[in-house]
Amino acid sequence: MSKKDVLGLSLSDIRGPISDLLAKLDGPEGPDLLRRLKKLLRKEDPHIWKTLEVGNDPSEYLLHKLKDIHCYVSCSATNKIRAMPGPDDHAKKEIDLVRMSVLDMGFRAPVSVAEVRCWIKKNGNLCSFDDAVYLRLQYVDQPLNEVVFVPGLIPYIYGFVLKNQPSNGLMLDTFSQNDTISLAPAYQVVFLATK
Repeated sequence: MSKKDVLGLSLSDIRGPISDLLAKLDGPEGPDLLRRLKKLLRKEDPHIWKTLEVGNDPSEYLLHKLKDIHCYVSCSATNKIRAMPGPDDHAKKEIDLVRMSVLDMGFRAPVSVAEVRCWIKKNGNLCSFDDAVYLRLQYVDQPLNEVVFVPGLIPYIYGFVLKNQPSNGLMLDTFSQNDTISLAPAYQVVFLATK
């Protein structure tokens, strides 16, 4: 058999990329890279971070479930959850979430929430308050000291932020989406994948 395979590539053509892949898999981002690689090999969208089941549960039930997972819910987040529309006749559904850093979105310097929201609208969909609450309920293995922003549908209204801090544990809080708030390139942002 020749040194070229069916695709016309020689071993030397793929040695560099394979070595680079193995080095990255062994690095700090290895688990995330491996997860995305497995999705790619299964021909799934590699950008999907989590698939959640969301429903139409009453706000008090959701607050009770947050308490069950020992999640601290700020007063402003509690008020936003209580103000969510009540249950309707829609059945539970699954949503696909994408998680990216502000840097991965192409912003190399701190950027306003408005600009991040605009980027999301071009590349995905903004989450509803309900989506953020269900994410908090189902993301109980959040790494310590991680902060994830979930910009909301309505500009100048609050978005949610999910945290896991040594002093408080799991948290659900809100942040203002006004133009004076900026997100650093390292910040993680979650939004809905396009279908």
